Amino acid sequence: MTRTPRFLISFRALLTAVLVGLLAASFAVTALLTFFNNRANSLEHLTARFETASHLINERINRFLAPAYQQSRITLGLVGSGRFSWSDFGGIAGYWLEILRAYPNLEYLSAGFEETGEYFHVTRSTKGEQLAIRELRRNPETGKLGFRDYHPEDFPERPFAEDPDHEAGDPRGRPWYQSAKAAGTPVWTDAYIFLGEEGVPDIPGFTYATPFHDSGGKFQGVMSVDFSLTSLCQFLKTIQIPGSGFFFIVEIRDEAPDRVIAHPDREAILRPIPGQGSHFELVPESEVEEPIMRGFLDALPDQIGLISTTLRGPVRFKTGGRNFLGGYMRLEDPTGPRWVICGVVDEEFIMGHIHRNNLILAATGLASFLIAVLVALIQSARISRPLRVLAEEAGIVGQGRFDPIPDRRSAILEIDRLYTAAEEMKSGLRSFQKYIPRELVLDLISSGEDALLGGERKRLAVFFSDVEGFTSLSEGMPPEEVVRFLTEVHQTLSEEVVGEGGTIDKFIGDALMAFWGAPREVKNPSVHACRAALACRERFRRLKDRWRSEGRPSPGCRIGIHTGEVVVGNMGTINRMDYTVIGDGVNLASRLEGLNKHYGTVILLSEDTYRDVSDEFLARPIDRVSVKGRSRSTIVYELLAARGESSDPDLARIADLHAEALGAYFRGEWEEAIRGFGEVLGISPEDPPARVLLERCREYLRDSPPDNWDGIHHMEMK
Repeated sequence: MTRTPRFLISFRALLTAVLVGLLAASFAVTALLTFFNNRANSLEHLTARFETASHLINERINRFLAPAYQQSRITLGLVGSGRFSWSDFGGIAGYWLEILRAYPNLEYLSAGFEETGEYFHVTRSTKGEQLAIRELRRNPETGKLGFRDYHPEDFPERPFAEDPDHEAGDPRGRPWYQSAKAAGTPVWTDAYIFLGEEGVPDIPGFTYATPFHDSGGKFQGVMSVDFSLTSLCQFLKTIQIPGSGFFFIVEIRDEAPDRVIAHPDREAILRPIPGQGSHFELVPESEVEEPIMRGFLDALPDQIGLISTTLRGPVRFKTGGRNFLGGYMRLEDPTGPRWVICGVVDEEFIMGHIHRNNLILAATGLASFLIAVLVALIQSARISRPLRVLAEEAGIVGQGRFDPIPDRRSAILEIDRLYTAAEEMKSGLRSFQKYIPRELVLDLISSGEDALLGGERKRLAVFFSDVEGFTSLSEGMPPEEVVRFLTEVHQTLSEEVVGEGGTIDKFIGDALMAFWGAPREVKNPSVHACRAALACRERFRRLKDRWRSEGRPSPGCRIGIHTGEVVVGNMGTINRMDYTVIGDGVNLASRLEGLNKHYGTVILLSEDTYRDVSDEFLARPIDRVSVKGRSRSTIVYELLAARGESSDPDLARIADLHAEALGAYFRGEWEEAIRGFGEVLGISPEDPPARVLLERCREYLRDSPPDNWDGIHHMEMK
């Protein structure tokens, strides 16, 4: 037997694929080389721009920080030379006021003294509009620290605010003071928040603290120069990088989380302190929420504080569905703060022109490629056409037709030889056909998965319905009329069952069997089954009205529903199987449908079904019964209506009275039960269940049931 290859392809398709593949490979290699070369050039250009901008920022930061070095040395030099004295703050204050006016980025100049804890400073408001002077000195009477605040023009005679016993603000406990004292040399503090006062908001800043000593080398105190980071943020905002690019600065700390301390948008680095009103704090680097900055920080190595002053990058990261590139470098001044300058830019800005060039290249290449493909298709068709004809002729031979091949010659030697061989074969077969009859053998093979016997246990709602009195009704009808009647009944009921997501199992004469919960899962199969039952009852009522108007018999329908575990799946034999349900629950649902005849009801539910639907449907307990073929008893309920949808105002009252009367019946209180069922009949004189139970109570009142009576009514009929 000849084995057929798993994969077949025509010669024309193969030839075309080879030609097109070679063209595509050439085009792809050229395009990729061009793309990567342009990309490398663009990244090199980006790195150069980042490096230039980073050095510019580094230079600006150095100029930004320079006043701290200069003014600390100058002030201490003036004091050391005797030009100024720490005991006479007037001269120093005047000089510092001029410094604040000359350097807008300086916020604060101060000096604190070790021996007394006294302190004085000059400062500008956080709005940058006004300057102020504060003295913090010991009250000679109480020994407490008191302050006086002055406008520059009123110093030292007229303070605008004072508290001689303020007893707060001793600089010796401040971190900047202690750091400088411990180091013995000037130190830069970590960034922190300058707390606002009197409605002035908090601002971020940092301090350069310098210890000073007397001529004998004894430590006297610490001078500080404070900077606002607001001006640094404003400077970063002036550096324009197209494509959503910007620079920001990360502060490296050894014993605390790193933080972003400068950003074009100052609000991106601050957050409110919970429970402290309008006060703010700097956001730790790990908790930054601004998406572009977050993406870049996540892409950085863990130890960025150890990097050199050479620009590192580019770092590629993705945020919000867009790609970005970034770079970073450490502040060049080794004596300055431990800051890392970071910059990011939208990759589209860098790669945009590459993409445009690539589009032009792709369009040009694609046009050339399509022309080449067209030429390849034409040529492959010309080459493969004789082979296709030969294949068709071979198929004709398979059908037993051996007509001569039309005269087609080919310039390709191998194809021409195939033509000759094929014609010689057909000539031989024409001769051979005179001895052996023509036959055609066709095998149609289909494959697929077979259905398997078996089932699984599931909790389903099982539904049975039949037509009241159908047996006697059908005896007086011609078979054709019976078929038409059943078709109408089954069509009506099945529409409602399917409409509620039910699975119709089978039609058994006038009966219909259905279930909910398989093969498609439903959230609450009992609810769907009850909705379908009420809809069937209403549809059947309209059918009866029409049959009656047409002079035809108008029987009613009866429905039983039980919810419980059954086995559902493929049942039968390997040659014939049905998808159905089996189990005790199926038997109970069928028996409930039959009980309608005994109680004169339309829809009966098992106790399990009622528990599932009691919140959504109005039902009344009818009896506790033990049906034939089942040892356990169940309370059966008559389904009356969906809650809130009944048009009968007495329906709920009847259900309550019937339930109370049935409770008395179960307790053996026959007279109480008789009164209760009588009240039901007083509202609805034709109520069949109440009549059945009333007669049973009267019978028990006359002849008491056995001592072991347990309230269960045993039904021996099906």
